[in-house]
Amino acid sequence: MQPALRLAVVAMGTLGGSAAFGAKQSPGNVLILMVDDMGFEMVGGYGVKTDAARTPTLDSMIEHGVLFRNAWSNPLCTPTRATIQTGRYGFRTGLGHVEWNDPVPLSLADLTIPEMLDQGTRDRYQHALFGKWHLGTRESTGGLLSPNVAGYDHYAGTLLNFEGDQTFFDFNKVVDGIESREQAYATTDQVDDAIQWISKAQEPWFCFVNFHAPHSPFHAPPDHLLSEATRKELSQAGPVDDDPRPYYKAMCEAVDTEIGRMRKELGPLWEEATVIFLSDNGTPDGAVTKAPVLPGKAKGSLYRGGVNIPLIVTGPHVRKPGSESQALVHTVDLFATIADIANVDLTAQREDTRKLDSLSFLPVIEDPSSSGQRQTLFSEKFFPNVRGGPSPQRRQDWSEDLGFAGPGSASLRLEGNMVRSPEQAQFVIEGAPANQTALLIRGPRQGASEGFGGTVVPTPVIDYQGFVTDSEGTLRFSVLRAGIEQTTFAQVAIKDPSMPGGWSLTNAVRVDFPEHTRAIRDKQYHLIHRSFGGGDSFFDIEADPWLERNLLEGSMSRAQRQRYHELMRQLEGAPPDDGTRPGNVDGEPDPPPALSIRTEPVVSLPGRLEVQLSGGAGNRPAAVVVTGVNDQPFFTCIAHSSLDSVGSDTLFFQAGAALDGFAVTFQAFGEMESGKIEATGETTVRFSGNAADISSGR
Repeated sequence: MQPALRLAVVAMGTLGGSAAFGAKQSPGNVLILMVDDMGFEMVGGYGVKTDAARTPTLDSMIEHGVLFRNAWSNPLCTPTRATIQTGRYGFRTGLGHVEWNDPVPLSLADLTIPEMLDQGTRDRYQHALFGKWHLGTRESTGGLLSPNVAGYDHYAGTLLNFEGDQTFFDFNKVVDGIESREQAYATTDQVDDAIQWISKAQEPWFCFVNFHAPHSPFHAPPDHLLSEATRKELSQAGPVDDDPRPYYKAMCEAVDTEIGRMRKELGPLWEEATVIFLSDNGTPDGAVTKAPVLPGKAKGSLYRGGVNIPLIVTGPHVRKPGSESQALVHTVDLFATIADIANVDLTAQREDTRKLDSLSFLPVIEDPSSSGQRQTLFSEKFFPNVRGGPSPQRRQDWSEDLGFAGPGSASLRLEGNMVRSPEQAQFVIEGAPANQTALLIRGPRQGASEGFGGTVVPTPVIDYQGFVTDSEGTLRFSVLRAGIEQTTFAQVAIKDPSMPGGWSLTNAVRVDFPEHTRAIRDKQYHLIHRSFGGGDSFFDIEADPWLERNLLEGSMSRAQRQRYHELMRQLEGAPPDDGTRPGNVDGEPDPPPALSIRTEPVVSLPGRLEVQLSGGAGNRPAAVVVTGVNDQPFFTCIAHSSLDSVGSDTLFFQAGAALDGFAVTFQAFGEMESGKIEATGETTVRFSGNAADISSGR
């Protein structure tokens, strides 16, 4: 076997390989239209049996384009936007949740789509972004210029959602760093801006329109954007706070109407561009959801209703209009797909060596019957926003002493392990006056106001809880998470007769109630794993498309147990357990695979990695795959083998500098005499030194 293989780019990322951009000829124009919080079931053309919104424009796009049935996103806004802009999963960018009290903006170190186009085409592309950004605030790097600093030539929109006194009709608009108040309907304003820019742009161009709609605040859009039937329904609807779904549906229709106007006014510019329509996540949970999307399984969840989004593509690459694709694709794949359309070679030598997770689905646009490059889909949700997701070993990920202590010498600190009980925080006070009343001051944000003789940090104060210190001036107490707030600021005032004001005041502590939930699916199964408690959920998509029956709560077949373990290994990067997981039909361990894989634990660079396969079925095919890198889940095949007559083979990989410092986990899969596939355990190799690449050969 003499394949030359790169271990630099893998299905869920890059292992430190390099890629400079090389460009071919005739890059195409690209228009992305992304709505906010619009589940695929809301698009009429998807044919879900619910009262979908009226979407004649999107239905027409489906007739002239390709509809994707199995497109995934992240379950929330900010993380999905980051996957699109960077081609990288949230655990790499550090964005696993919406920007909260302590916003983590998109890092300047992350290469974005406009920067990739600039590098890959030698600045041939003009690019602009309109609408909601939600990857930085006025306080983060770049401030009001955050989208421009991220690479866009032109930006017009709002950095965040409409909050405070802002509405869809009256909002703060930022244009290339200049903020002013705008009185216009936001959906119309965004389309106006995009039409004006595209009409004047030199080709090739890339335009990204991020609609706010149909995200809350829910409302009745202008009448001229709605059909007569929808206007009648709104006239008969109750107050929006009592029944928001009719208003939500109307907002979906208004977006559809404005997209239709955009298509009409752009004319040939629309027809000649690759137009990609999608949503950032599913339908909002709560009052606007309707069966088959169930409460608790919509936006914010890793169920189908939270991450399975509408994705429609039209344009010159569509060769079979009106087609549907069953291929597994992800929002992270837009990065590589746009690069493909622009003829940018992501595997050529470049200075940026950060790992890419993006895989182009342009071949599927051109041939919807193809299965695409992905065998599995991955999504996650974590809080707080930190690279890699919150870790039980890194308390600084979810707790911080903010100071502001005094008067007095009492101190407040977090105690215990929130990983075991993520819905409550355990505190301890030390050095306080003995046998005195203590008041817990708690709020969702950090502020600074005078009180108790010092500076009170929590704001606004949502409650005061009373306790009494013991005879040694110590107090232990627990605080439960309050509703949807995932961050709490705590400080304690203790009655102290020795102080001039009669009170001692502890330091303030910030606590993030941690969360890390991940999901993976293949063609048949959907697995949700909760790292901070709550148990796993495992579903058979074919038999249970809306994920209502957790297989782990009943008896599973041997094949189901095996696939559950395989998917868990991809998420955890760990070998399978003894098989006695909940749901086993007999509680007995699965038989160990006969095929085995062996490597040396450490390879000095430059050097050669030897991978030995043995114990497999003779004269049968096998494959070596990467299942993890630096304790993060990956999965891709890097070499194929034909085992000899005794079921063995030896493969060699020349390793170089791109792998310096990486710990790579390998696993092998082989075909048994019965034709079934068996899997080995995993082996991890650590690379150290300097070299250039990794390739295999014999």
